[in-house]
Amino acid sequence: MMKRSYIKLSGILLLVVGTLVVSLAFFLPYLLDINAYRDEILTSLQKSLNRKVSFTRGEFKWHFGPSFDFDGITVKEPDGSADFLKADRITVRLALWPLLDKRIVLRDVALEGADIRLVRNKDGKLNIDDLLAPGKEGMQIQFRKMQLKRSTVQWYDMAVGKEGLPPVAATNIALTLDHVARGRKGSVKLACDIPALSGPPARVVLNGTVRLPVKGQSLLEMEVNGDADIKQAEIGRFWPYFGSHIPFANPGGRLDVATSLKGKPREFAAKGKIRVNNAAVTWPTIFHATVAPRFLQAEYDLKLTGKLLDIKTIDLSTDGFRIKGSVQLYDYAGKDPRIVAKAATPGTFRYEDVRTYVPYGIIPADTSDYIENKIKSGVFKLDTGVLDGRISQIAHMERGDNYNTLLIRGPVEKAVLSYGPKAPTFNNIKGTIELKGKNFNLIGMTGSFGTSPFKLQGSITEYNTDKQSDYPVRMEITPRSPEVAWLARIVGANKLEFSGNSNLVLTGSGRFSTYRLDGEWELKQAAYSFPGAIRKPAGTANHLAFSSILPPGEIKLNSVTYTLPPSPSPQTPCCGTATSPISVSKFKPTRSG
Repeated sequence: MMKRSYIKLSGILLLVVGTLVVSLAFFLPYLLDINAYRDEILTSLQKSLNRKVSFTRGEFKWHFGPSFDFDGITVKEPDGSADFLKADRITVRLALWPLLDKRIVLRDVALEGADIRLVRNKDGKLNIDDLLAPGKEGMQIQFRKMQLKRSTVQWYDMAVGKEGLPPVAATNIALTLDHVARGRKGSVKLACDIPALSGPPARVVLNGTVRLPVKGQSLLEMEVNGDADIKQAEIGRFWPYFGSHIPFANPGGRLDVATSLKGKPREFAAKGKIRVNNAAVTWPTIFHATVAPRFLQAEYDLKLTGKLLDIKTIDLSTDGFRIKGSVQLYDYAGKDPRIVAKAATPGTFRYEDVRTYVPYGIIPADTSDYIENKIKSGVFKLDTGVLDGRISQIAHMERGDNYNTLLIRGPVEKAVLSYGPKAPTFNNIKGTIELKGKNFNLIGMTGSFGTSPFKLQGSITEYNTDKQSDYPVRMEITPRSPEVAWLARIVGANKLEFSGNSNLVLTGSGRFSTYRLDGEWELKQAAYSFPGAIRKPAGTANHLAFSSILPPGEIKLNSVTYTLPPSPSPQTPCCGTATSPISVSKFKPTRSG
């Protein structure tokens, strides 16, 4: 019986409360006179905004609670010189119980068709500075919820450049701030368009939560958890803000960003994708041509702590090129941070597709010239790329053992090198390229010089130190008739005829200014002749050895040894007359073009 009576009593109470709420919703609009509260409402709004407020019409309504609708509202600047805000309608929701006691307590506000004007003057002061840092007459009321619908925000910045920033607008704004206040966790939702100077507008969508620190704490303690999606943003629209810190001019193009973020400004995790479309970088001191890929895209997963920026994964791609890796920046706020970067290309890339991306301006002049003018094509791949060192070490790899901060290794195939239009090309080059420690290494290289196949092992020692480099190399080549004829023309032996197989071994070492090149040429299986001088048939033992110095622009032959046994046939001229070593002190070749 007691239980049944309790249930009946609870039902009666709920019925009474429901009847009261419905009755209030129905009768309260008729019982309250808007004009009786007009002055008090205006006073509350003006104290909240520290600005003069006016409206054309007001009406009391019940929107899930008591509220006032104001039409044709205008909010002036503090000095009354211009409109700070104009809106078709503002709905202000009130707290119910204070209203029954004839007191106005504002809770929520929603603006429809608003036009808000934000200005930064030449002295750097904002027209909302008083709202951002309220004084005694500042913000007296905190709205639980604020909304903007079908609204526009105009941004005028007179403090940038000589003539200020061209006006920027955010249109079609849909903004909801719910419980965003000091010491509380609230939510933020924003969607808007930013009209472009030309072309389609940018679209911005933000969604997440924010917990503001309690009063007295820095906003750097704010906690954010949300997503951002920005499409087709004009890169150059806000260039005046950061262009002075970038060494090239406005590249134009559009920017897409899709990212998530969780944490505080100084300690957070983020994951997302950034894509740049149709930008063109002109930076002649670094790139010898305009860098204008159709797109540049980066996918990332990072975490920031007090001492470490950890980009756990980064995937960078553009026309014909993709590279993946990771980056850690230790002690990033210190004077000499440490960088640890690792990278590799998942697939191959063609040199012809990426040659405009080569930063020639930061490469030593001789190397830069060689890459730009000698390398014509090739298929490359980065298997290993490691950079590990302090900023001070990376900036001065030539000092001490700082060269150990960098390791690059990867295969190449189908490469072509050209030394002029009349010289045979080095083609179909295949092997491994390695930059390890202080040496640049060519490992297991094969290819052809014109039609003559070769094998090569070589290095450039002290490549990135302040010491002079050495160029040790060993090359085995099987000279064919076209390449021998080209070489013969250089030395003036235009009538030399050559056929058959032979083997030439070249070994080199020394510095660029005094490079030593020695050769051993086994000619037994070769046949050659020079009118009026020599005719050597295939199968006759024959050997040529030479030692030379190659200063820039000439060849100095220290010695030449040519060995050929006497001919058994008197009809073969001169076959046995050059069995002794021949020494040539200096020889200058004719140019081959």
